[in-house]
Amino acid sequence: MSLNVPVQAPSPKGSEIRLLEADVASGQLPGICVKTGEPTTAQWRNKWGSSPAWAFLGVFLGLIGVFVLLYLSTKRVKGAIPLSETRVKKVIMRRKWARYAAMGCVLSFVCFVVCLIAANGQRGTLEDVGLLAIAAFVILLIPAVALTMSVGWATGVYWRVVDDRQMGRVLVIKNAHPNFIQALHAWHAQRVAAAPVAYPPGPPPAPLPVQ
Repeated sequence: MSLNVPVQAPSPKGSEIRLLEADVASGQLPGICVKTGEPTTAQWRNKWGSSPAWAFLGVFLGLIGVFVLLYLSTKRVKGAIPLSETRVKKVIMRRKWARYAAMGCVLSFVCFVVCLIAANGQRGTLEDVGLLAIAAFVILLIPAVALTMSVGWATGVYWRVVDDRQMGRVLVIKNAHPNFIQALHAWHAQRVAAAPVAYPPGPPPAPLPVQ
């Protein structure tokens, strides 16, 4: 399929479209950026997930209860969608810095625990180092969480994962560019035309009589 799709101005809120889980997982969606509508060979590889609001009722069961309910109730779709190279680079950069901040959090917390054990309840240098370590942990935790959350924002794509009665699990893109939607319809039509016709088991159907 040609990527020379004429650029159309998207509506202010964009257009909503539903992508089948199998199509997203295949990584073979047409090479048109979901957000900008421009031809691209870059892809945003991700694991998308949506949790129902009621899952946060697990707060009454404690922090572990929240994590357990969120994990069990989250609908997930893993795969790739086409995105412009500029936006993919932003995603990669933010993921990298988020990992660095998370590693700093882990090292700071380990340092705090080691100093706390070594100090053995006595005030001194080790206790001071431990306090500095826990302070560094708190300071690094904020950018780690913020950078992780901002990965999706860098794409400019608004999405959610739902279970559709007819289509099964789908990734809903709320602000897809018209060019991507047009290319997606053409891609699906091409696949349907190329698919072999499935006949029911048994002898072939009798030819129709000549009028």
